[in-house]
Order: sequence, then C-alpha cells, then structure tokens
Amino acid sequence: MQAFNVLYLIESLEVGGSEVFVERLVSRLDRSMFVPMVCCLARKGTLASRVENGGTRVMSLDWRLGSSRSTMGTVEKLTRLVRNERVDLVHSFFYRPEILGVFSARLAGAPVFLASQRDLLAPEGRIVRVFWRLADRLVTHVVANSEEGRRYRERAVGRPCSKTSVIYNGVPAEELGAGGAEAHPWQPDGRVNGEAAGPNPVITFVGRLHPVKGPDVFVRAAELVSRVVPDARFVMAGDGPARSELRDLIQRLGLDAIVTMPGAVSPPGCILKQSSLVVCPSRTESFPTVILEAMGLGVAVVAAKVGGVCELVEDGVDGFLFESENVTQLAELVVGLLRDRERAVSAGVRARRKVMTRFRFEDTVAQTEALYLRLLEGRRGSGAMLVTS
Repeated sequence: MQAFNVLYLIESLEVGGSEVFVERLVSRLDRSMFVPMVCCLARKGTLASRVENGGTRVMSLDWRLGSSRSTMGTVEKLTRLVRNERVDLVHSFFYRPEILGVFSARLAGAPVFLASQRDLLAPEGRIVRVFWRLADRLVTHVVANSEEGRRYRERAVGRPCSKTSVIYNGVPAEELGAGGAEAHPWQPDGRVNGEAAGPNPVITFVGRLHPVKGPDVFVRAAELVSRVVPDARFVMAGDGPARSELRDLIQRLGLDAIVTMPGAVSPPGCILKQSSLVVCPSRTESFPTVILEAMGLGVAVVAAKVGGVCELVEDGVDGFLFESENVTQLAELVVGLLRDRERAVSAGVRARRKVMTRFRFEDTVAQTEALYLRLLEGRRGSGAMLVTS
C-alpha cells in the first residue's frame, strides 16, 4: 500500500498546546503509511523550524484575518495546494482552519477531512458560528482530546456521537526522563529559567496570558499565599494579550519581588521540573497539556475543576482541585501543600505513575494512525476515490 498524504492545517506554529501536539505527532507518524505536511494559514511560527528539521514540510499561506480579499485568496491557494499535493486526509486544528479548510478540501476533492475539538470555546461572532456549523456538515469526523470536549462539540453543532472519537493526549517517553518527585527534590535546584532562584518554594503557572487561562486568579492567590508563606516565589511562564494588565496587577498588589514573568518557555518541562507546585487556574479547559506534563514529571498540580480536568486529575490522590475563580480556596490549597510537603510529593509520585501507564504519547500516535486508516478505508469502501502519492 502506498503511503497516504496527510495535511495538518493550523493558523500558525507559535508555541501552544495544540501546536506542540502537531510537532510531536508529525515526527512520530509511521512514514511507511503516512506522508505528513503542515500548512499554516498565517505565519509559520517559532516551532516551524523544529518541524522542518524533523523532515516535514511546513508551508504558509500568509492569510490576513479580517480581510475578505485575503480570505478568498487563501481558500483558493489552499484548494490548489490540496489538489496539487494529492492530499488524502486533512487534519485541522481550531475553528478558523476548520472553516476555511473544509470548504477548500471539498473543492479539491480530498476524501477525508478530520476536525479537532481541543477546547470548550465557541467561535466569536454569530456569523462565524453559523459558518462553523455549516462547515461541520462537511467534516468527515471529529477527534476530541477529552470526553468533555466530545460532549461540548455535540451540544454546539448537534453532531451525533458516532462521528466523534476521543483520543487523549499523552507525554512522550523521552520527555518523562528520570524525573518525578521520587527523583528530584522538593526545593528547586536554585535556578528558574536560567536565573538564580534561591532555596524558596516555587509555584508555577505555564500558559497563555489570556483571561480564559485565569492568570489573574493565579496572581491574586499569590498575594494571599505570600501573607502566610513569605518565602514562596511565583513564576508565570507564557505570553499573551493580558501581559501588561497582569504586570499592573502585580505592581498594585506589591508582588514585584516575588512574581517572575519570563515570557514563553519552550520546552515547558525545563521550568515545570524546577517547581514545587504547578497551578492551572483556567476558566475553561478540555484537556490541558501543562497539567499532563507536570504530572509526568512528578510535580504536584493544583487545578481549577473545569472541563476535562477531572478526566486527568483525581482530587486528593494525584492532584488537587478547586472551584474555578475561587482565589481563596486556591490559596488555601497551596498553603496547605507548602506546609505538608510529603502530601504534595506523594501526589506527584502517583501522578507520574498514572501518566506513564495511561497517558503515553506513543498510544496517542497509535490511536490517531488507526483512526486515519479507518476513515480512509471507510471512504474507499464507500466507493470514494483515494488519490495516494
């Protein structure tokens, strides 16, 4: 059997959970069965060079959001790309690539279009939501990264359960390394993102600095924690539109000396493994990568009880949950774990064991490849023509 051509469609390869997922997936696909390529609607982004160095082509269509002319030109270019590259399966990430991609793929005659549901956010704007629902009718199948994501998709577009699969994300074996709470001390090794941090306990946030990720909740909780544990230090790794607003909040609360904002850190493991605790205060999540990676490193996680988080974290066993936006409850949990370090370390050990047995990226790849083959063979069996390289 000739290998199938698979096109991954995404806005850009800037650092983010789904973008890192694409980078990892294309590097591990069985090249005897699949030939991957990545198309970025807008710019390539910082992860593009790593993808290209791994032997996968990355293309950019230079789409300008908000420009009707650019949008029409992008659809035309994408249609031509899918046709010329004889793409068998398009796998999109996020709603904009899904909307533009599915119309282009159908015009080009691509047999299979697979959409992703990796968040619990509806597209902004009534007209865009209408186009999203129309696009969904042309989608062959949807893959969600959590059961909650599957349920959300079905509610949002009325898609039947039979057309949605759940494939959990995982952590690559090589990134688990020899870490974990049983191998690294509670205290960091004195450096955070290359800078001296001292012997203080470090509480870390990693994510986009956007209101949906709850970074303001983290800052307000840091202020409460610092009153009780003055030697605690806080790291906010990431970038985004709320950065200046958060910096102002930090200054107003007098936290400049104890809160560090190093910007985006890649790979995030380098900062997670030096943390005493990792906090995920998101207002909504489907299946957050940062929690998964922290657990894989054996670092205790404190997370908001939202979306698919409960599918990953068992409260009080391998992590700790609080009600979304409850700053006081978050602060109390963090203080309690700083005072009872054995409890935090034990949870980290159990979390690492869970990831190593239930959330391996090798399993994610195998399940994704099996889904690709099932969808492609289904189209072949129904009489649709598959064009292979």
